[in-house]
Order: sequence, then structure tokens, then C-alpha cells
Amino acid sequence: MRSAVLETIATLAPRTKSFVFTHAVSHDGGHRIDQEIAEQILGVAQKRGAETLVVRLFCDEATLAARIEMPSRAARLKERDGARAAQYVSLAPFIPDHDWVLEIETTNLRPEETADAILNTIRSNRT
Repeated sequence: MRSAVLETIATLAPRTKSFVFTHAVSHDGGHRIDQEIAEQILGVAQKRGAETLVVRLFCDEATLAARIEMPSRAARLKERDGARAAQYVSLAPFIPDHDWVLEIETTNLRPEETADAILNTIRSNRT
């Protein structure tokens, strides 16, 4: 499914359209497929000649555990075992060799504040 979506975006989507992808990747302790997925996403952006902002979101373990356990994640078929938060926060982050990377510590931010920070970064790059 992912490959079909990425190929459609790369070959058929109008260049004026923007896309947002979320994917968790780490250097150590993660799965090789996670890095391959990240590279596929960046490859599609390059193929389209798109500006690409790579965003790394992170928070403390307690906040991550609470977010993982949120009931709304079940509808999106996301993991809900908050005990895994310790493992996730211990992983070394995957920071791609990319020109435009934004890191945001989200422990004390509402989702809207995080989205605003990302949008403000994009807007400031366009002016």
C-alpha cells in the first residue's frame, strides 16, 4: 500500500500539492525497514523536486507513555502499550543527512502548538 501511495505521489500528484508523512525511525534498535521507508519518502520528494522539511518530534518517557495509551490510537490501529515508551525514548534518533531538519521537544506542547511550530518554520523558509 505504501509503495503505491508513494509512486502515485511521485508520478501523478500535481507539484502544487503538499504531503505530510509520519514515520518513527531510529539509528539503534530500530528496524532496517524503518530507515528504508524514510529513504523512500525522501526519494519521492526529491523525484518531485519538492521542498522537504524533516521534523523530529520527541518528548519525555511519561508523556510518551500517556500518548501511546490514548484510546484514540486504537481507531488508527496504533500501538497502545505505554510500557514500550521506555524502549522508544532510549533509541538513538535517526537524523537524515538532509538540508532542512527541525527538532521539537513536545513534552509540554499541545498538538496545535507543535503544528504551528512546523507551519511557522515552513512559512519562514518561503519568505
